[in-house]
Amino acid sequence: MKKILVPSDFSAQAREAFKLAINVASKTKGEVIVLYAAYIPVMFDPTFAGGAPLPYNPVLLNQMEEEAKKGFEKLMAEYDVKNINVSLEVAYSDILFTITQTIKNRNIDLV
Repeated sequence: MKKILVPSDFSAQAREAFKLAINVASKTKGEVIVLYAAYIPVMFDPTFAGGAPLPYNPVLLNQMEEEAKKGFEKLMAEYDVKNINVSLEVAYSDILFTITQTIKNRNIDLV
Protein backbone atom coordinates (compact mmCIF):
# COMPACT_ATOMS: atom_id res chain seq x y z
CA MET A 1 0.00 0.00 0.00
CA LYS A 2 1.91 2.99 -1.24
CA LYS A 3 -0.77 5.68 -0.85
CA ILE A 4 -3.22 5.62 2.03
CA LEU A 5 -6.04 8.16 2.30
CA VAL A 6 -7.51 8.99 5.71
CA PRO A 7 -10.58 11.22 5.45
CA SER A 8 -10.62 12.97 8.79
CA ASP A 9 -12.63 15.27 11.00
CA PHE A 10 -10.06 14.62 13.76
CA SER A 11 -12.63 12.74 15.87
CA ALA A 12 -11.74 9.68 17.97
CA GLN A 13 -12.79 7.41 15.10
CA ALA A 14 -10.67 9.34 12.60
CA ARG A 15 -7.68 9.13 14.96
CA GLU A 16 -8.10 5.34 15.06
CA ALA A 17 -8.17 5.25 11.25
CA PHE A 18 -5.00 7.35 11.18
CA LYS A 19 -3.35 5.00 13.66
CA LEU A 20 -4.14 2.04 11.39
CA ALA A 21 -2.92 3.95 8.33
CA ILE A 22 0.46 4.77 9.85
CA ASN A 23 0.87 1.15 10.97
CA VAL A 24 0.25 -0.05 7.42
CA ALA A 25 2.45 2.70 5.94
CA SER A 26 5.32 1.84 8.26
CA LYS A 27 5.28 -1.76 7.03
CA THR A 28 4.85 -0.93 3.33
CA LYS A 29 6.95 2.25 3.17
CA GLY A 30 3.86 4.07 2.01
CA GLU A 31 2.58 7.59 2.48
CA VAL A 32 -0.48 8.77 4.37
CA ILE A 33 -2.68 11.60 3.14
CA VAL A 34 -5.04 13.07 5.70
CA LEU A 35 -8.00 14.68 3.94
CA TYR A 36 -10.15 17.24 5.69
CA ALA A 37 -13.16 18.01 3.51
CA ALA A 38 -15.85 20.48 4.47
CA TYR A 39 -19.00 20.98 2.45
CA ILE A 40 -20.09 24.59 2.41
CA PRO A 41 -23.51 24.93 0.80
CA VAL A 42 -24.17 27.74 -1.62
CA MET A 43 -26.46 30.35 -0.10
CA PHE A 44 -28.59 32.71 -2.13
CA ASP A 45 -29.75 36.24 -1.43
CA PRO A 46 -33.56 36.09 -1.44
CA THR A 47 -33.91 39.83 -2.08
CA PHE A 48 -32.88 39.44 -5.74
CA ALA A 49 -35.03 37.77 -8.38
CA GLY A 50 -33.65 34.29 -8.90
CA GLY A 51 -31.45 34.71 -5.84
CA ALA A 52 -27.88 35.83 -6.37
CA PRO A 53 -25.26 33.56 -4.76
CA LEU A 54 -23.75 35.07 -1.65
CA PRO A 55 -19.96 35.06 -1.34
CA TYR A 56 -18.40 33.40 1.66
CA ASN A 57 -16.49 35.37 4.16
CA PRO A 58 -12.81 34.48 3.59
CA VAL A 59 -12.29 34.74 7.34
CA LEU A 60 -14.58 31.71 7.78
CA LEU A 61 -12.61 29.67 5.25
CA ASN A 62 -9.30 30.71 6.84
CA GLN A 63 -10.63 29.80 10.27
CA MET A 64 -11.74 26.35 9.04
CA GLU A 65 -8.32 25.76 7.48
CA GLU A 66 -6.54 26.82 10.68
CA GLU A 67 -8.72 24.41 12.69
CA ALA A 68 -7.81 21.61 10.27
CA LYS A 69 -4.10 22.44 10.61
CA LYS A 70 -4.37 22.42 14.41
CA GLY A 71 -6.16 19.06 14.32
CA PHE A 72 -3.45 17.69 12.01
CA GLU A 73 -0.64 18.97 14.24
CA LYS A 74 -2.29 17.35 17.26
CA LEU A 75 -2.64 14.09 15.32
CA MET A 76 1.03 14.18 14.32
CA ALA A 77 2.10 14.81 17.92
CA GLU A 78 -0.10 12.00 19.24
CA TYR A 79 1.33 9.22 17.05
CA ASP A 80 4.80 8.09 16.08
CA VAL A 81 5.15 9.01 12.42
CA LYS A 82 8.91 8.75 12.07
CA ASN A 83 10.04 7.77 8.57
CA ILE A 84 6.48 8.03 7.21
CA ASN A 85 5.49 10.68 4.70
CA VAL A 86 2.28 12.23 6.08
CA SER A 87 0.51 15.22 4.53
CA LEU A 88 -2.69 17.19 4.99
CA GLU A 89 -5.11 18.21 2.26
CA VAL A 90 -7.99 20.60 2.91
CA ALA A 91 -10.92 20.85 0.51
CA TYR A 92 -14.20 22.75 0.51
CA SER A 93 -16.58 20.68 -1.55
CA ASP A 94 -19.03 17.82 -1.32
CA ILE A 95 -17.33 15.32 0.97
CA LEU A 96 -18.06 12.13 -1.00
CA PHE A 97 -17.10 13.81 -4.28
CA THR A 98 -13.87 15.11 -2.74
CA ILE A 99 -12.92 11.67 -1.43
CA THR A 100 -13.61 9.93 -4.75
CA GLN A 101 -11.76 12.61 -6.73
CA THR A 102 -8.77 12.39 -4.37
CA ILE A 103 -8.72 8.60 -4.80
CA LYS A 104 -8.63 9.01 -8.60
CA ASN A 105 -6.28 12.00 -8.76
CA ARG A 106 -3.73 10.69 -6.25
CA ASN A 107 -3.93 6.99 -7.23
CA ILE A 108 -4.87 5.98 -3.69
CA ASP A 109 -4.37 2.30 -2.77
CA LEU A 110 -6.26 2.20 0.53
CA VAL A 111 -8.90 4.35 2.20
